[in-house]
Amino acid sequence: MSARMVSQSNASFINCASFLNMEALQDIDEEHISCLDEFVAKLQTFHMEFDAYSPLGRLPRSFVREFGNLIDRCVVLRDPNLNEIEVRVVRRPDGLYFEEGWPSLRRIYNIWFGGWVAFTYVNPKLLAMTVTTRWESEVKYPLHSPPLKCMLTRVGNNHGLGSSSSGDFPSGRLFPKCFVRSYFKQLTCYDVQSGILFGVDAEGEFCCKVSGGWSDFCKTHHIREGQSVRFAVTEPSSNYVLHVCVYPQIGLQTTLSYPLSDGTHLPIYVSQQYFVADY
Repeated sequence: MSARMVSQSNASFINCASFLNMEALQDIDEEHISCLDEFVAKLQTFHMEFDAYSPLGRLPRSFVREFGNLIDRCVVLRDPNLNEIEVRVVRRPDGLYFEEGWPSLRRIYNIWFGGWVAFTYVNPKLLAMTVTTRWESEVKYPLHSPPLKCMLTRVGNNHGLGSSSSGDFPSGRLFPKCFVRSYFKQLTCYDVQSGILFGVDAEGEFCCKVSGGWSDFCKTHHIREGQSVRFAVTEPSSNYVLHVCVYPQIGLQTTLSYPLSDGTHLPIYVSQQYFVADY
């Protein structure tokens, strides 16, 4: 997932540079964000085989490693025509598998000889998918109004395939584009092992404390001493979600050209830092 972190220094530089063509800067910024969105979407996209004669579909190990602790027990697979198929996720010693609901792809997409499924992680309950045949041609997705919804019916602990409302599954990005405030820190041994992280500002004054599930977060994501993290919020106050990213970062530098009176141009460098947010 991608998130744009705006540091205080970069924001001040851009705000004070009144001679910049802000419309051109905005166009460049939008272009960067579009490229970054595409890049992060590719990072969160995985491919798996669809065996038409197997009741299970094994999720790629790379997906399990990166999102296995986030994915829900039942997830919706949504195709480009907004058709939704809910499948059950089962955890086994050797990995994660799609179970109930998964075989229905054979009938819905007419892939009786098997095929390939590419899916992009959107949130713990939703994966956006595309389907191709074994011969690498994309299938014809059903076109219905309203779109097809095949949900798992729940009666007690039993799950079966039926038709019901899918509920509200956010279809947009899981990550925000901009943050109003962020805090960066290189972690110490105490930060990682104590379960409490104290933050200080540039003047050495106490500014924040992170505890609660911080210890579990470090263990789950294998965070170690010496790694750098950034915390960010999307509102000036009353935030209920703290966004966290663990380095590395993605840096972009743009050169803008400012015309001078003698006909020459002055190069102006604008640096922007982007981070992949971890939830």
